[in-house]
Amino acid sequence: MRFSKRLALAMQEGSLPYLSQKTIKHHLVGLEKLAKTFARQNELLGTESLASLIIFVNTERARYGIPQRDVLLTLEEIRFQDGEMFSVVDRDIECIKGAIEELELSLMHEISQWITKANHGGLLLTERQVECAPQKNGQRLAQALVSYHVSSLGTEAACSWVESYVRSYCNFHEHLAELMNYIDVNLAGFRKLLKRHDKNIPRLFHARSTPFLG
Repeated sequence: MRFSKRLALAMQEGSLPYLSQKTIKHHLVGLEKLAKTFARQNELLGTESLASLIIFVNTERARYGIPQRDVLLTLEEIRFQDGEMFSVVDRDIECIKGAIEELELSLMHEISQWITKANHGGLLLTERQVECAPQKNGQRLAQALVSYHVSSLGTEAACSWVESYVRSYCNFHEHLAELMNYIDVNLAGFRKLLKRHDKNIPRLFHARSTPFLG
């Protein structure tokens, strides 16, 4: 599946922030063209008039929404555009990091509830329970505790507890998978775009140290 389609499907499933693929790609395509324009401009210096070169450069500027100027294309101008692209990347990363932190907090809460249920059902043992137990075989001790809890609750209540416990585990597993997929989609997108940047935009035009991602 193409990444753009994968990203579109992921964005349809919720309201989480994702990387601004179209915006970053627009900046990237513009940078690739400006780098070629800069090289072509330098090739034509001395053979074309300054006025015709400025017209040529401004045509390329206009194509990508860059303000036209009465001067030739400069390194600083291209580096500025490179910085504009990275400002979008930085903003996206901050938004995505915030979303990941919220999802992690939610998962931690689910884990806490899950552990509490497991303790109540005898599936997990506290240190005190182990220390006070006459048997030191962990498996046999756990089986005895589960049997005790089941007999204490009664068959119907025990079945209800098991169903609730399994459901909470399945929900946790589903939410964890969603978090991992969310991270994977965004990381894959950033890697794809930034590797293209490092490959196609000469280091001379980079606004910051690269590679941005290893």
